Amino acid sequence: MHRSRVLAAVLLAGAATAGLGQNWDVERRLTNNTWFDATAGGTAHAISISGSSIHVVYYHNKGALYGYVVYYTRSTDRGVTWTSLGNACLHGSSHLLSADPTPLMDNGSIVLYFLDLKTLTNDQSTATQRIIYRATSADGVNFDQVQPAYSQNRDVVDPFVLAMLDGTFRMYMAVDPEGIISAVSSDGLLFTREEGVRSRAGGMPGALLLPDGKVRLFLAGAGIASHISSDGLNFTPESGLRIPGPANSIVDNPEPIRLADGSYLMLYQVHDKKLEALPPWERDEIHLATSADGFNWTANPTIIGYGGTSCVVEASDGTLYLYYGH
Repeated sequence: MHRSRVLAAVLLAGAATAGLGQNWDVERRLTNNTWFDATAGGTAHAISISGSSIHVVYYHNKGALYGYVVYYTRSTDRGVTWTSLGNACLHGSSHLLSADPTPLMDNGSIVLYFLDLKTLTNDQSTATQRIIYRATSADGVNFDQVQPAYSQNRDVVDPFVLAMLDGTFRMYMAVDPEGIISAVSSDGLLFTREEGVRSRAGGMPGALLLPDGKVRLFLAGAGIASHISSDGLNFTPESGLRIPGPANSIVDNPEPIRLADGSYLMLYQVHDKKLEALPPWERDEIHLATSADGFNWTANPTIIGYGGTSCVVEASDGTLYLYYGH
């Protein structure tokens, strides 16, 4: 079956966590790279910040051969009116099947990491390198030439990149059957695999760097659980669930960020088991949760979208950027 990966973006102004994600606009096309996907679809998302604005990105499969399309709009009045910013382009990506994006802000620019689904295999062949790429944008629309950031000869999904206190960058990702592994980079350009496994207790990693220098790792399993570490490598499970799953539903894809005001926001996804017959873009809900301490979370029941991979970035001017695909 051919599956398209369509990526789009919306910007929502305002830095306050109250009411975040209440208003989202219709899509505008930003890029269109012709390609198709014959691999299994995913439903991961990502989230990142800069200053006091937030950016979100997700994708999902339309089930037809449309190509890779990116949509992008901006709001400066907290979602009352919207303006299209035109085409957002990942230069040199037409040969890739981009998915599972995860962004961060670095020196005022948006850095987007994503994997090439075309390199994933169903037979665990070690002959093909699985590659995670990166691209950088100063305006959130025009991204420079994509460059490989990490590769290995086993399937890898759901990367999440965290800027560390010492200036390095650590990428957490899921590898079957190992679990959650990590790679480190001194500049965010090229990552090197670190020894060992960070956790085998769940999948779809997301992480927060806490004010005390500890790292809290969020994993999807029976709801969204968390693990704590003093070095970002050796994790201890924390009691309870940060976000439990509603009855007859699955909750996964935790993507947490620390906002400019010191509070926290998490993007996550809810899958209603009764709707399994429907395609992901009609059943998989994207939600937001807020927290004052990064441990106790309040889920927002508002559905901000349906689909798969998504990314949120907070910009320094108080604008909320939403990139999404469908």
